[in-house]
Amino acid sequence: MAKLLKSMIWMLTLVLVAIQPVAAAAFAKALQEEELFIKEKAAWMENGQLHVQVELDREYPRIALAVSTGEETEEISFEDTDRIAVLVDTQERFGQLLFSIKAYEKQEMVASSLLRIADHELSSVGNSSVLQVEQANWSDQAEPAEPLELELLTSAAAIPQATIKKQAERYEKDWKKSKQKNERMPGKASNQDRYEIESNDTMSKADWITANHNGYGRIGKAGDIDYWKVKLPESGKFTVWLGEMPANQNYNVYVYDSGGNEMKRSENKASMDEWIDGLSGEKNQFFYLLIKGEDDSFDKYVYYRLKIDFAAEGVENKPDEHEPNDDAKQATLIQSDQTVPATIHTLKDVDYYKLSLNMPSTIYLELSDISEEMDLDLFLLDSTKKQVGRSENPKNKNEAISYSGNPGDYYIKVAASQKSKPSSKPYKLSVGAKTIPVILIPGIGGSQLAVDNGKVTWINEVDVASNQIIEHNLALTPVSPGSNKVISKNGVTITPVTGEYGLAGIENLTVMSKMGMQYHDLINDLQDAGYEKGKTLFGFPYDWRLDIREQQPLFQSKIKEALAASGAEKVQLVAHSMGGILVKDYLLADSKRAAQIHNVITIGTPYLGAAAASKALLQGYNFGILLLMPLTGFKIAENAPAVYQLAPGDEYERQMLAQFNRTVYGYIDRFQKFNPLPLSELKKEYPNKPLTALAQSRRAVWDKKYPNVKQAHIVGDSQNTIIGVTRWGELPINQNPSLYIEYIFGLGDGTVPLFSANNPGSAKANIYYTKTDGHMELLKETPVRKQVMSLLQGNEETVAGIQKTPHNVKQQSLTAYSFTGDKSDFRDLQLQIRNKENDQIELVRFTAEGDLDREQSTKNYLLEDAVGSGDRYNLQIIVETKAELEIIVDDGRTNGLSISSYDSKDGRTANQLLLKQAGMKAPQKITIEHNRSQRNVKADGKALKVMPLQFN
Repeated sequence: MAKLLKSMIWMLTLVLVAIQPVAAAAFAKALQEEELFIKEKAAWMENGQLHVQVELDREYPRIALAVSTGEETEEISFEDTDRIAVLVDTQERFGQLLFSIKAYEKQEMVASSLLRIADHELSSVGNSSVLQVEQANWSDQAEPAEPLELELLTSAAAIPQATIKKQAERYEKDWKKSKQKNERMPGKASNQDRYEIESNDTMSKADWITANHNGYGRIGKAGDIDYWKVKLPESGKFTVWLGEMPANQNYNVYVYDSGGNEMKRSENKASMDEWIDGLSGEKNQFFYLLIKGEDDSFDKYVYYRLKIDFAAEGVENKPDEHEPNDDAKQATLIQSDQTVPATIHTLKDVDYYKLSLNMPSTIYLELSDISEEMDLDLFLLDSTKKQVGRSENPKNKNEAISYSGNPGDYYIKVAASQKSKPSSKPYKLSVGAKTIPVILIPGIGGSQLAVDNGKVTWINEVDVASNQIIEHNLALTPVSPGSNKVISKNGVTITPVTGEYGLAGIENLTVMSKMGMQYHDLINDLQDAGYEKGKTLFGFPYDWRLDIREQQPLFQSKIKEALAASGAEKVQLVAHSMGGILVKDYLLADSKRAAQIHNVITIGTPYLGAAAASKALLQGYNFGILLLMPLTGFKIAENAPAVYQLAPGDEYERQMLAQFNRTVYGYIDRFQKFNPLPLSELKKEYPNKPLTALAQSRRAVWDKKYPNVKQAHIVGDSQNTIIGVTRWGELPINQNPSLYIEYIFGLGDGTVPLFSANNPGSAKANIYYTKTDGHMELLKETPVRKQVMSLLQGNEETVAGIQKTPHNVKQQSLTAYSFTGDKSDFRDLQLQIRNKENDQIELVRFTAEGDLDREQSTKNYLLEDAVGSGDRYNLQIIVETKAELEIIVDDGRTNGLSISSYDSKDGRTANQLLLKQAGMKAPQKITIEHNRSQRNVKADGKALKVMPLQFN
């Protein structure tokens, strides 16, 4: 039995011997990785408050943060997160702010770090008479206005207390066997971690600790104190850190010279880490460190951790060929794709390099081949010498920075930490710059769409001219009753035209002419500026009928394509109309996506919606295409999710009430009184209820949030724009045989109201205003294109024709002449509009089918047409009330047209008049004389009685 027991003990010993290297290796790996505990860190001042946020290497069940001014300490906890963000508020003047971060798993500390903000110029932050720390929302802003340096003092992987206890017991056992018992240090372990051996409560009994290694001890009872001593291996500087102390206990640390004179102390409150720096000594000089509990703090079970970080003095080396380059004024010029070898010849030496960029670019910097004796850090500064990037890895690890910035001068700074020892071995600085690509995103109707065989149908002039073909190809239907998912009504597969890296499908909308020029001129501007198709210039065509949310995967792929081709880390986005909503939806869906966006520029985006979308769902709309009939537009729109998502939402309604004191929708009753209707009543008249509900859920997010990326918004503010609609009678518009409707006008770009385009979700948004000729014209107009090019270069100043406040455009009173009848009443109809001031004649023409021929009709007067129930049709000619003109109608139909008029201004309508009734004996010629506010009507030269319009 004894032999068997000895054999088992011998085998167990072999197993332990085998396991020991594995455990040691695992612990060594933990020590190597401990610097990775802090992944990102930032501190900045904003509105008089100090913001601090730190991202850790992974999520932890609990994170304890302590903040100390030296006189006060505040503690706060976070759960199940890898990010901590706080606001610090105190009037107390401080030399430094310390931040202790401790991560816990299963109640055991697993990692800790100590950070510092030192020498803050204000010496205090906030207004509170006492230190206050509160949780804050995480900020993704890339460049805070007032950044502060948040210095990482120490970061360590915590060893489990049970493991420390076993190692301490083994250490004490080895010590007892040591011949150097009186010196309290095992002879063969002069470079290992040390463990307290009681008693050590006087300097003469102090325990040894080795520079750049740890000492572990316990304050085992009230009044217990621990002394440690260290001998410097060389002349140099050192720091002292006391951390990983027991929870709710307050330990302090004091440093004495070999003569017992106190040099420095750290007495932070609560269980805050202690930190002392600025210490120096000569080779072989002794120093003593005293650890004691404040107010009888102690814990006989939990070990604290003490560490002395030492850096030897260096020997000065010969300056390299780039010297002197010790400041920005003397910076060495460097080019992209260049590698420079150089040296830091003293610890005070700093190397500056200057990089000039003429395009927005991602800058890549790498510092490599660093001597083992050196700890070099890398910094990037912009033209104002503001730090925009830094890399401060420990020891001689490589440093790397990537930063996306605007054109200009940048300064690269290389400096040594005080732990370094100068070396003659040169470091290697590698510099690269990749142009940030631009992606162009169109709006609704702004992408060419092709059918199954690849033939373009939107916009093919032949398909649109027939209207039946375009309706057949683009009409959608729900996949099942009550569903908000849609498919092609006629089994047609539609795909966006993606040639030339997406640019072919958005440059010109039309196939056979330049009538649909869209991004054409801006693409030329970008190429002239140096952007290359397929490398730094891309388009994102998409099926604009579908749910905007469904575009996210394709849009993400487009961004990846642009980043891969360009080599940059970010993209710039230029979006027109609904394209701006698409970008907003994409960024709000995942805040991490903002990291890939350098800049967003939107042009004429209906952030709160547009009444034109409601018109498309109720009366049809031609999407700005001259050959498209409103009924065809209605057939495309009625089951198109995107059209519903562009219709006015609740915030649009609030803006209408605030600015015009009326709702978007309403009706005039038989007593000629206007009755406002809530937006929900308008939505009830939309043809697809599930799509209406889906759009409302989307708008609930879009209207209230603003992506945290740099943005600029270009807005048209000078065109008369439909902002709402009023019907006569209690019947819904599509059930009202009279089809009498009034359009409510405000200012905008002709399609998107001003109050919708300049409300992107933030009161601080960067808005640019232009006097545009129209919504589609925005992309082509020279001031807008120049402003876009300027913004892409990072220049936020306005160009000629653009300003940062709305133009002083006073909306003119408008008069609408409304012609209503059956579709047959409009066949081959021709109207003449003669301006009495210059005798100029404009025509309004209809086809043999009774459709408005916009291509052959006036462009100087606003024409609005709509379809109603059955075969009813309405045309309105909108003119300025103050004008003097004559409208002549050749009306020889059996029933004739009903003709009425009304005035519209500032969200109100008035002066509703019936000029001619339908059903009267049809004359050959109707002449309407418009003399400012006076209206006279003649039939074949005989005056007709003009009467107030009444509903019956």
